[in-house]
Amino acid sequence: MPQVLSLESSNFLKNYPGLTGKNDTMKKILFFLTLATFMAISATAQPINRATPEANLKSAQEAEADGNPYAALDLYEKYLSENKTDKQITAKVAKLNFELRDYEKAEKGFARLVNRDRKLEFTELKYWLALSMKYNGNYAEAVDMFNQYIADGSDEALKTASKREIAGCEIAKKLKQPENLIVGNLGKTANNPQTDGSPSYSAGELYFTSIRSKEVVVLNGKEGDWHSKVYTTTRSGTEYGEPEPLGTQINREGWHQGNVSIAADGKTMYFTRVELTEKGQDIGTSKIFVSQKGSDGWAGANEATGVNGDFIAKHPCEGELFGEKVLFCRQHARWKRWF
Repeated sequence: MPQVLSLESSNFLKNYPGLTGKNDTMKKILFFLTLATFMAISATAQPINRATPEANLKSAQEAEADGNPYAALDLYEKYLSENKTDKQITAKVAKLNFELRDYEKAEKGFARLVNRDRKLEFTELKYWLALSMKYNGNYAEAVDMFNQYIADGSDEALKTASKREIAGCEIAKKLKQPENLIVGNLGKTANNPQTDGSPSYSAGELYFTSIRSKEVVVLNGKEGDWHSKVYTTTRSGTEYGEPEPLGTQINREGWHQGNVSIAADGKTMYFTRVELTEKGQDIGTSKIFVSQKGSDGWAGANEATGVNGDFIAKHPCEGELFGEKVLFCRQHARWKRWF
């Protein structure tokens, strides 16, 4: 333990009487210099209690394997803070940001690699950079990058997808937001920190699906009931009130409910029941269900006939085409319609 000298007992001041008595300023200066020295020595003596870059990298890989991309991203970024030249982990971080829908960070990460890629190591990332640009509304830049991928990339499926994305960008460049359209937030009561999706308004009620959790869900055996449910809320004054989940006739225990849609008659509800794969990182099954509303509310839902199969069905929506009532839905990456 370092010794701390007392200014009153030190021979230093006794040998210089001009510094004693009324000259307290010098005493204070010496006191604080001594205190600062002591604190610096003490701080140096403390053990550094933080993870090494190697430990952060290992923990990041374990978190990613365990299906916790948020923790993995945080740990990869800590590793990169001390290993900025690791291009493979930089690519990993960009992809995780894309998966977690932080497209601005994803675009920056992909661009950092693609724009400096003199050895042509990251040509395949051009597609993901282009897609990030599109999602950020940078349509002209996205078209250019998609064309670069078509010319230089090796994945024929992604080349085909690039052509489709280019067509979408060209449409988006021509579209203009209506001047009378105002986009606003429903407020903290209706919204929550986790995913809220597929809002559908009918007869004064707003229906949507949500995982009502204030924290990131980690599947560690302690997550409890974390399944997505169909909720409803009504406007109370200027804001919407506290959402309430529909009953078990709609929200089946152990399943995720998603993509809710109310038909124009206000009496027909379509939604999907989804089962995730192990660790919850992908969709295992997804089928469309339908429920009818009577005087007692929504009836028990039944699997919609003729629209489900050995594929992932998403986003049901009833509409009209050539005078006929049709149900649109998505099968994998293709839109289908049934009369």
